[in-house]
Amino acid sequence: MEKEREGFPLTSLREMNILLSFHHPSIVDVKEVVVGSSLDSIFMVMEYMEHDLKALMETMKQPFSQSELKICDFGLARQYGSPLKPYTYLVVTLWYRAPELLLGARQYSTAIDMWSLGCIMAELLSKEPLFNGKTEFDQLDKIFRTLGTPNETIWPGFSKLPGVKVNFVKHQYNQLHKKFPATSFTGTAVLSDAGFDLLNRLLTYDPEKRITTEAALNHEWFREVPLPKTKAFMPTFPAHHAQDRRMRRMLKSPDPLEEQRRKELQGELGTGGVFG
Repeated sequence: MEKEREGFPLTSLREMNILLSFHHPSIVDVKEVVVGSSLDSIFMVMEYMEHDLKALMETMKQPFSQSELKICDFGLARQYGSPLKPYTYLVVTLWYRAPELLLGARQYSTAIDMWSLGCIMAELLSKEPLFNGKTEFDQLDKIFRTLGTPNETIWPGFSKLPGVKVNFVKHQYNQLHKKFPATSFTGTAVLSDAGFDLLNRLLTYDPEKRITTEAALNHEWFREVPLPKTKAFMPTFPAHHAQDRRMRRMLKSPDPLEEQRRKELQGELGTGGVFG
């Protein structure tokens, strides 16, 4: 709050309202909102979680397939309806940001979250970020190098997006399968044909063709061995202090809120990025 010049941040109000409005087993439960000694000290009291996903992957020496995951950060979440309204494209942590956002789309849907899920799925398998760009342009370049550069044939409407005025290098082929082969003798993460199909559908360029949550949950990959287990059969891992986790993070994805503040100070959105 001490950095806020115009009162309580709107993004925090949205986050509180959204988290308090529902209770779901896969979302960290907010118990209450507490005000400290002054209005500068406001806290959300959540259920205790032992790890964040990044720290857990850093400390585990072997890949894992059994854990209970919960979503906890709704800082940029928005409620939406039909018809869709235009929103800012400066949402979602950069490494997990969908290409339509990186290219300046202001009307988008829950398909952006499915792209983020694809990035997280790949990170769980390989234990490293799939696309760890430093800027919007670098992020797009890393995506295009792996998935190929999109065009109107595979993504109708692509050429009309604001960021497409930039001349990107044309990468012709999808290299994703090389990162996640069905078999490997070099220690590379492996993924069955069904698993790769799900990953590929999550990382589909065209938002209209990207797999939906319902279709993803019903995908055949989730019926392959190892099957889901109850919490009682899941392994546990020692908790780590939050400060220790922060010290281990030598690489960090740019924060979209910091991006927006920086660009506002520069006087115009997009300076130094795709739209600069």
